[in-house]
Amino acid sequence: MQRAFKAIIMHGTRRPAVEKSRAQAIVELALVMPILIFLIIGALDLGRMYYFDIVVGNAVREGARSAIYYDNSNSTVQTVVQNAAGGVSVTGITISPNSRDSSTTGTVSVTATYSMTVFTPGISTLIGNPKLVVQTAKMKMF
Repeated sequence: MQRAFKAIIMHGTRRPAVEKSRAQAIVELALVMPILIFLIIGALDLGRMYYFDIVVGNAVREGARSAIYYDNSNSTVQTVVQNAAGGVSVTGITISPNSRDSSTTGTVSVTATYSMTVFTPGISTLIGNPKLVVQTAKMKMF
């Protein structure tokens, strides 16, 4: 009788191989998931930064195209930059030289800044939060 009882106890404690592999997979997933989430959010932040860099670069280029005509005022150029940026609110729009007339020659420079919020916790402490995206465009006046 005791032998049969002992066999039942031993048989009851053994787990099937399928159950063991499921438990192992859950533990491995729990260990790897935070790293994967960190990498995915970091990749999204990097993609956002690249997107805003392109948007601000295109906006200042449009502003520089507008600024090469001396009859466009600085406020007109700033409006062109804001409109070209679409939904991205660029700040710190500067135009150099500040005043232009028909005798002005050389190049005109337009600079704009966008302040991007970084979502990835570790990256935000390394590169700073908010991350400033600054673009400058220069064009020759004619």
